[in-house]
Amino acid sequence: MKVGVFADTHIGRCIPRAIGELRRKAYRHAFTQAVNVFIEEDVDCLIHAGDVFEKRSMAPEDSVFVKEELQRLADSIHDKQGKDVMMFAVRGNHDGAPESNALDYIKHPLAKYLKIVGDDILQGKEEVQVHDGLCLVGVAYHPYISRKFADIKPIIKESLAKTGGLKLLVTHNFIEGHHQIPPGVPEHSFLTVRDFDDLEADIVIAGHYHTRKEPADEDGTVLLTPGATEAVDLSDEGPFGVYIVEGKGSIRFVPF
Repeated sequence: MKVGVFADTHIGRCIPRAIGELRRKAYRHAFTQAVNVFIEEDVDCLIHAGDVFEKRSMAPEDSVFVKEELQRLADSIHDKQGKDVMMFAVRGNHDGAPESNALDYIKHPLAKYLKIVGDDILQGKEEVQVHDGLCLVGVAYHPYISRKFADIKPIIKESLAKTGGLKLLVTHNFIEGHHQIPPGVPEHSFLTVRDFDDLEADIVIAGHYHTRKEPADEDGTVLLTPGATEAVDLSDEGPFGVYIVEGKGSIRFVPF
């Protein structure tokens, strides 16, 4: 099982306005580069850890672009390897709210390879994805994630115990102890590394933090932050890219 991981693609971002159209093209170009890597790597599964789009009210051509790129990925791998790739995405804060989710625009009844995950579990419902040796639980963005995570942790633990294989938890929130929490972010708005104690997750994949972090082992759980695929602020330093995961002990960064 080879898993492609990225996050914070922010399709549609056009800040600063003075070079807005160039910035919009840069984010699309980065997304295309990510898909190219995943095709070259022949991934079996794709995970996006949130903020696919810059805002809920994106331009129609932005949603069409993402749908076409994901379709290109699915078609290319099927043509090359004769296999069907599965794709999972969680809602980030820029993607909107559960009742008005920008990711709804990239779903299609014929695109059964794409699943949007992570909102049902915030409502206390079991939501687990089991696919070809992989067990995945998603947790979408929540402004009061510290309190909410404490409530749903028993459900997450039970869900991850459903099957063997690689156990992944995908979230779109800051993690204290792994990320440098930005000034002014209230305590109720981020998780801590201790929140993952006793979950028995092999890997926690975290979006929301735009700077890539090297994989870090915390008491047997690997924390993985892919960072953004393009500089969100012009001062952000690269390299930017994606991660390829072939198991808990095989995680490598592929730069653009």
